[in-house]
Amino acid sequence: WAVASALQTERFYDLVGSLSYWTLVLRARTFRSEAEGGLSIRQQVCSACVLAWSLRLGTFLAVRGWKYGDSRFDKVKANPKKFLVYWLVQGVWVLLT
Repeated sequence: WAVASALQTERFYDLVGSLSYWTLVLRARTFRSEAEGGLSIRQQVCSACVLAWSLRLGTFLAVRGWKYGDSRFDKVKANPKKFLVYWLVQGVWVLLT
């Protein structure tokens, strides 16, 4: 948020969201792998699907945002406090889903 706010850009907002999913899924896999028995087939398939989906969606959104920008942020990116709310909501959304 701090870098995006200083530069007044939303260009890497979606990329950060996708990387957040990757971080959480890979960390969850690591925690489970360290436990007895490791990951079940279902857990491996589910986490692989989430990683694939977040890669596909994150890439699409990041490329689109980089090329064309994102009109959702036009009114808020000049106001750091409002811009922070968008970033925090993204973090909560990633954590809850």
